[in-house]
Parts: sequence; structure tokens; C-alpha cells
Amino acid sequence: MRISAISNIRLESYLFTQEAFAVARARLKPGGLFVLYNQYRWPWLVNKIAATAEDVFGAPPVIVQDGVTTVIVAGGPASGAIVDRSGFERLASDDWPFVYMKEPAVHWLYIGMIVMFLGVSILAVRVLAPAGTLARPEYSFFFRLFGDSCGSFSLTFRPLERGKHGGEDLEPEVLLVA
Repeated sequence: MRISAISNIRLESYLFTQEAFAVARARLKPGGLFVLYNQYRWPWLVNKIAATAEDVFGAPPVIVQDGVTTVIVAGGPASGAIVDRSGFERLASDDWPFVYMKEPAVHWLYIGMIVMFLGVSILAVRVLAPAGTLARPEYSFFFRLFGDSCGSFSLTFRPLERGKHGGEDLEPEVLLVA
């Protein structure tokens, strides 16, 4: 899948979805290992990523913590303790790729910012716009702006064809995701 660079989607989140882990598993040789390492900030996030690996690979992954760095190993002969799933509500998927959220919700800060910007905009138009401006809105300008924005910020999805990404298909022994 290719996504436009101007799309403003946090692509990192898609690395931790069930579908991404399934793609990684499909590319491993028999007995191959899938290894993730990072400095995950919260224990619930480590458990959420480990639970995703457990669901996809069929066995609890090995979790190794060294200071602030956490290593998660799944696949092959790796098998660890059962993952605690109490700190989060839903695993990340391509339909809901928000690995850094405990449960589906809209944060109060986003709602507050929308209300603030809306209020400031209304106040600015009332105070700064010439008299009669609001009585004759220019809808064609809005539709042109909206059309340009949709065209400029559109996503381009195109599946990668096997063997078309710079050489032979890769079947790594170990996949590392940092």
C-alpha cells in the first residue's frame, strides 16, 4: 500500500495492527522470529502490542525488558507468559489503527480546541468582517476551497505487487521493527 506523503496519517500506528503482524508472519520462514523493540512508555501499551502478537502468532510472545527498552519476540519457538489484557479495550487493526489509545474515544482536548477555534472564528467574523458580509455568503469559494483540499490531501492507495519492490521477494529469518 502506498500513501501520499501529504496525507498526515501517523503511519507508525499501522505497524502495530493485527493485519501488519499477519503480513510479517506470512513473510517469515518456518521457525522465523518476529522481533519488536522500542522504549514503550506505558505497561498497558507493551501488553497491547504483545496481545496483538499473541493473537496473530497463536502463542504468547516473549517480553524482555532492559531498563526503558522493551523487546517483544513472537513466532518460531518463542513462547512467553499469558498477556494481561486488562489495561486496554481494543487491539489496533487497519480499521482502527490507534495503538496509543486505551479505548475508542475523542479526547476532551480535541473537542475543546474545536470549540475554541469555532468561537474565535465566529467572533473574528462578527468583529472584523465588513457590514453585510454574512448576508451574502460566497458558496462557490467554499466549494472550490473544499475541492482543492480534497484533491491535495487525498490518499493514494495502491497495493504493492509481489516481486516489484526492488528485487526478489524477501523471506527474512527475523523481522525487526523499531
